[in-house]
Amino acid sequence: MSTPGYSETYKPNSDTNGTRYCKYHVEYSEDLVYPRIDRPPQNCKAIIPDYYWRNYIPNHIPDDALEGPDGKYIGQALFRESLLPACIDPCLNRVIAVRARRRFITDNIKILCAPYSHKFYWEDVDFSCKGGSDYSYLNNIVKGGFEDGCNLYIGKAYHKGEWKIGKVYPKEKRGLIGLRLWKDGGERDGVFAFSILKYDPLK
Repeated sequence: MSTPGYSETYKPNSDTNGTRYCKYHVEYSEDLVYPRIDRPPQNCKAIIPDYYWRNYIPNHIPDDALEGPDGKYIGQALFRESLLPACIDPCLNRVIAVRARRRFITDNIKILCAPYSHKFYWEDVDFSCKGGSDYSYLNNIVKGGFEDGCNLYIGKAYHKGEWKIGKVYPKEKRGLIGLRLWKDGGERDGVFAFSILKYDPLK
């Protein structure tokens, strides 16, 4: 079943005519699944990130997919009205996201792609440290989805003997901050020292 806004290859920064849009005029909307795009002033000079989400087909990794740690890839899954960052593991042919617990996702999956992978980087953060009002970690951050009206970001960590990719709650999400991964039994696990995905368009 198709979902409104869930296109074959959706680029939040362009329309069907190829018109480019300023990143400051792109907002996440729970109603549309993907960002709502408003037309900016004609003199807007902001640099536009050049990455996008493609439909994920099992056993097929696009040539422009952004590879994560240990041969895994960054996914995005629509699950119960939430758009969740996910861990795509092509070796085990599985896609995992966390929503209350570990979830094996089988449909409505996207994979992060970009023509210039060198513009992405992982930055080490520690959400357990003092200075909860410091939001400099948001600079150049890559939005990975949303849940209950909250933006989600993309993190990775070496956890329980393997590299995992998961959703990151921002510091302003009281009671639920940091990277959410999964234990062997499927229970969710919070990680506060991890790496968060960023994108520098000037690289």
